Amino acid sequence: MPLMNTRSVTLRWDSTPGADEYHLYARDNLSNTSEVLIDTVSHRDYWTYHEVTVSLPSQFDVFQSDGI
Repeated sequence: MPLMNTRSVTLRWDSTPGADEYHLYARDNLSNTSEVLIDTVSHRDYWTYHEVTVSLPSQFDVFQSDGI
């Protein structure tokens, strides 16, 4: 869980064989109940994991109920 006074979060996940890219979504329960595409990351066959830091759009607030 990121610090609640920031809109940046670092995500890390294991590579999925055969994937072309990964779509990263977030949901803000208070101002937007729909999932919002935050970033698209290209798959790299030679990586065992992927890691990316994303900045959430300004519509995201600092409440713990946000689904990141």
